[in-house]
Amino acid sequence: MIVQKYVENTMLYNNHKFHLRIHAVVTSWRPLTIWLMNDARMIVCAEEYDLSNTTSQYKHITNFIVNEQSPSFNPDNNTYGMNEIGDIIDGIYGKDTFRGIIWKRIEAVTMLGMKANRDTM
Repeated sequence: MIVQKYVENTMLYNNHKFHLRIHAVVTSWRPLTIWLMNDARMIVCAEEYDLSNTTSQYKHITNFIVNEQSPSFNPDNNTYGMNEIGDIIDGIYGKDTFRGIIWKRIEAVTMLGMKANRDTM
């Protein structure tokens, strides 16, 4: 079982909740060597986010398999690749926000997370 706090003030894209799927490969724990794949995916909920309706999984769960069951599902508006993510985020928050700020933070958090767990691997 995984338990986590629900983020009420979430970042939205066109009033839809989304997540970024990013893959990392650890090729060595000592020294720590991580390869962060440059092919992130943005997965978007099929229905508009609505905090007053927490029972609709299509508004709150960003899983592709879940959302393709929604009557509102449109595969052209459900997943985006790395270049599209950059364009979307930069369009909302300003030029170079994704690559210049967010991606660098993703790299740093990935490194910190792996360092924190390396003794258990």
